[in-house]
Amino acid sequence: MKESIVYRLEEFTDPDYSRLIRLTESTYPGKEISSPEYLNWEYSRNPDGKALIHVASEGEKFVSQYVVIPRKYVVNGKIIEGSLSLNTLTHPMHRGNALFPKLAELTYQTCSLQKNVFTIGIPNANSYPVFIEKLKFEALGRVPFLMKTFRPKSVLWHLFTKKRLKHGAEIELDTELIPVENPNGISFFNPNQDKSLYEGFLERFIASKKICSYRSLDYLRWRYLDIPLRKYHLFKSVKGGKMNALAVIRAREVYGLKCGILMDFICTEDLQSGKEILDLLFDMLQKNDIEIIISAMQGNSLEFAFLKKAGFYKVPERFLPQQLDLILRIHEETPDYKQLMDFKAWFFTFGDYDIF
Repeated sequence: MKESIVYRLEEFTDPDYSRLIRLTESTYPGKEISSPEYLNWEYSRNPDGKALIHVASEGEKFVSQYVVIPRKYVVNGKIIEGSLSLNTLTHPMHRGNALFPKLAELTYQTCSLQKNVFTIGIPNANSYPVFIEKLKFEALGRVPFLMKTFRPKSVLWHLFTKKRLKHGAEIELDTELIPVENPNGISFFNPNQDKSLYEGFLERFIASKKICSYRSLDYLRWRYLDIPLRKYHLFKSVKGGKMNALAVIRAREVYGLKCGILMDFICTEDLQSGKEILDLLFDMLQKNDIEIIISAMQGNSLEFAFLKKAGFYKVPERFLPQQLDLILRIHEETPDYKQLMDFKAWFFTFGDYDIF
């Protein structure tokens, strides 16, 4: 009779990420999370707090991990502590032993001790049933996946064939069309130089949302500028001394398509500023031979209406490699429970998790 394996389940306390990297390489070789620089950025340098990680070991070897990273969220104008579930993995030889849910429950105990109110996630199809059926997550809703095509025939061909890598190489963008500074128009966003402009803009943005992640300057700098292995471009629109819109884009190959990814787009009710920043981005992307731009955004926001008016449309679900199901688990009682469970109250974009 085959002997059962005795696993040791514990909090990750190693001084470096070498054993986590070996686990990743044995499971998903070549992924970003097998890079020490990337893990140091994601797990140790997050301004909202260090990652909470639990691991299962067989001897000295890690065979499973569960990770959440702390995130601050704004709920009805109040900043509260939450977390994002990511990078869940178990070595193929050790699957079927319930390591994932056991490690997750240990992590949620730590979340509760640290007054972390909830955890959200966008799980893949394999882990979704575990989150819902075993880990007491609630399915809030499906975040719309949007796209705008610059070359429709090429896009259709790739969607139907899908013969190339899901995620390909990074694409360098020529951004000379965008001025470095522009006191009354569109220019690059610089977290250091634009601090006062952004603080006023952030205050107005928060006031317009029921629930959103807290996009502090420190967070923007960490999420988009300090990150290794990825290149993002941040742009702002300013009029009359006030910042009215922020857009963040990335360019890479997706299923062989030259793809622009609108990571974040937030704006005030200045319709012209929103239109101008999108029009300029579209022009720049087309000059760089980009074939398509994609985005993800909850559908009950001003920004979603902007994107629809600018020519974005929802991608039929049968064409998506993964559904964007937003799930949530509450760790401690909160008067904001009903609000948190209302999918329509959430403002959520690609920038709120780590897929791109």
